[in-house]
Amino acid sequence: MPSLAEYQSELCQLQDGNDLIRFVYNKKFLTSNLNLKSSVIVFDSSFNPPTIAHRELIMRTLALECFNMNSVILMLLAVKNADKTIAPAWLPDRLVMMERFAKDLNHNEIYLAITKCARFVDKAQAIQKFLTEMHDLVFIVGFDTLIRLFNSKYYTGTTVANALVDFMSSCKLVCFIRDSAEYGTASSQKQYVTNIRLGIEKDIPSQWADRISLYEYEDGNNSSEVELSKVSSTRARQAAEGNQQQSLSTVLTPSVLDYVLKQHLYS
Repeated sequence: MPSLAEYQSELCQLQDGNDLIRFVYNKKFLTSNLNLKSSVIVFDSSFNPPTIAHRELIMRTLALECFNMNSVILMLLAVKNADKTIAPAWLPDRLVMMERFAKDLNHNEIYLAITKCARFVDKAQAIQKFLTEMHDLVFIVGFDTLIRLFNSKYYTGTTVANALVDFMSSCKLVCFIRDSAEYGTASSQKQYVTNIRLGIEKDIPSQWADRISLYEYEDGNNSSEVELSKVSSTRARQAAEGNQQQSLSTVLTPSVLDYVLKQHLYS
């Protein structure tokens, strides 16, 4: 189990060196030959903090027919983000929480990595350099991330189709949707992918729709009946800031909760 200081050292080496990605927990990813039947599921998030919503999205993805419990999970923390600042939790603290979250998840093949890359296309290229065989990478995303992925403002000097051609040929997207005042109803979000398939969305090739799987939050394994619409890292931070331990205990896994309370994070 790496210490806080060791995680800080890994972050410094990433920030000061030429590497685009470093694997910081369960490092056998660097040398192991992954089973060709294994999927590599990438969950890229700020994990600030990791919550039971993160857990549910991972478990529901594993429960889908196209995956299995032997699939590899890579939890990825970007030290640069195209839209978010690095605050408020110190990055080494986040890595400790991610490690504790991984132990609570109790999955055999789970890895933690940090990256300088802000865009998914660059993250995918960095990860694939460490794979000894060609694997499809499967990114878990929310609908807001799907929209950002295809937003032309992130690809100056080229088109979305040109910028993402390699990414969309080697990666798949599992997108979880829900009704949202900002992003519309579930049906309107589904229509967006339908429009891609019909060639209606400008500069997004229609065949890319085959690489996108849409699920509502209630799809998949929902045995815990967690209401994901009521769980977020923002709400967890607010509960910690207000010293609302009871509320905090309903949104964090046990080991993450223990760390947040002992370290007085967000308070």
